[in-house]
Amino acid sequence: MAITSSKLNYNQHPILDDKDEDFKALIAEFALELENLSLEQKNKLGLFKAIELTNAVVQTLEKEQAPEALGESKALSLFNIVRSAIRSRYLNLPDATIISLKDNKLKQLIDRACIMFHAGKKDLKQKEKSVAFSMAQNIVLSTEIQQGLEKFCNYYPELHTPKIIKLVQDRYLKPFT
Repeated sequence: MAITSSKLNYNQHPILDDKDEDFKALIAEFALELENLSLEQKNKLGLFKAIELTNAVVQTLEKEQAPEALGESKALSLFNIVRSAIRSRYLNLPDATIISLKDNKLKQLIDRACIMFHAGKKDLKQKEKSVAFSMAQNIVLSTEIQQGLEKFCNYYPELHTPKIIKLVQDRYLKPFT
């Protein structure tokens, strides 16, 4: 049975065409939870997710020693922004703006994502749940993540290039819109 919402039947999203029904059910379950966030919560999570996804691309490029890599120092700076936000529950932006991620719902979502991600390194079932959770975020929060990516570009011009932003969009946003 498909789980639906006012926006979309998440089980029928085109990105899921090759996925099994159990995986689709996970996406739908996570998506409905994310859809119930307030607009403010979605915007905050979208900004955090944009920075996190950019970090994922930057770290991959750095590990591969790709020509597009920013260099070890900038990659470490970006990684530390994400790690600090996870630990402190704040995004401390360069213009002195502080975005609180201490809202209980956001804290739970970020904690769950971290737990599933790390557990997924050792357990295939947990990795599947982690991927489903991430995909659900990308589906439900695609607009907020894109807006967050634009803010990230303004706040941290030294920690990205147009090519890196295009990679983030191509890998994590366009397939989900």
